Amino acid sequence: MAKYFPSNKLQVLLQNPQRTRKDFSDAYQHSHGYCFAMGIPFVPCFFQLAQYLDDDGKKELKTLIAVYSLLHYTVK
Repeated sequence: MAKYFPSNKLQVLLQNPQRTRKDFSDAYQHSHGYCFAMGIPFVPCFFQLAQYLDDDGKKELKTLIAVYSLLHYTVK
């Protein structure tokens, strides 16, 4: 998509798998890390309300964000 539209102009809302309706989505079958990882390749700017995450979800995402930040800023 970046070939046709600059990805820095897009924003992605990350899904909290625990807050989705099971009759409309299969997100509940995936971890917080999986949902987070789906947004990383597309755009550098994404949002998620951390206030709705449980403690395990916060811990999982904190670890992933730390690894992503380390890799992202060392590669440049």
